[in-house]
Amino acid sequence: MRPLKVFPSTSLRASLCHAHSDAAAVRTLYSRLIKDGVDAWLDKSRRRVEDMISEGGNYHVSYFPPALPGRCIFSVDGWLCSHRVYTRTTNTHPHTVTLDAFWIDQTEATNAMYALCVQAGVCQPPQNSSSSTRPSYYGNPEFDYYPLVFVDWNMANAYCTWAGRRLPTEAEWEKAARGTDGRTYPWGEGIDCNHANYLGCEGDTTAVGSYESGKSFYSAYDMAGNIWEWVSSLYKPYPYSAIDGREDLNATGSRVLRSGTWFFGDFFVRSAIRYYADPTFADVNLDFRCSRGTFP
Repeated sequence: MRPLKVFPSTSLRASLCHAHSDAAAVRTLYSRLIKDGVDAWLDKSRRRVEDMISEGGNYHVSYFPPALPGRCIFSVDGWLCSHRVYTRTTNTHPHTVTLDAFWIDQTEATNAMYALCVQAGVCQPPQNSSSSTRPSYYGNPEFDYYPLVFVDWNMANAYCTWAGRRLPTEAEWEKAARGTDGRTYPWGEGIDCNHANYLGCEGDTTAVGSYESGKSFYSAYDMAGNIWEWVSSLYKPYPYSAIDGREDLNATGSRVLRSGTWFFGDFFVRSAIRYYADPTFADVNLDFRCSRGTFP
């Protein structure tokens, strides 16, 4: 992880405003900011960035969350900021869901990211420190940037809360995975081992962000295969509704899992596939990523 650099917020704001009229310049500027590992400027400049995006454009904006070795992406395009709708295609229940704009982690939570929460005395250690084929996994520097395993839903929820975020809803997760066109996989159609870690490819987890060609429309990694991901939602029948009780974090019942895992075949790592487990269940193939709404 490269050291974070601090840039004067005033000069950054001026550069961002100047570039706004030129979409290519905006993308180039954000690429430079991400490459340089900028973080401190966000507190003062983030609101202006969001205002610029909501004024129009299809910019994929990334930032480094404060004090965390991870990166978030803003799942945003012109119509999402206007609270329009997208079509969600499932096996038998296509329906339309309205979403506000949101942020979602670009990768699954890693061993190194979660260890910070454990060290802070907030999170419990994973229930097992091994992976499927590696006796020493969590706590082994060789696997710092591999996905976490053996965490239940409550542990995932605790981490995201500590990090100033939350688990994504099932609808948010699917939006980040499928983009604007309801694609079968995050990258589009068809699958092979160049796109994702699924049955027959690696035989265990791979480091997060390993599949550049497998990124989603919003540049999120590993949303097909590698490891199951907890989301906030209770497992309830479609159609999805955020106000029918499924987003009650205090309610009892199974919680939804998305993404599939490295030992599932191509059908079961499609972006529309949903599974579920008891929130106290921890397994060698369970992880998560965090999200949050727009900044006030």
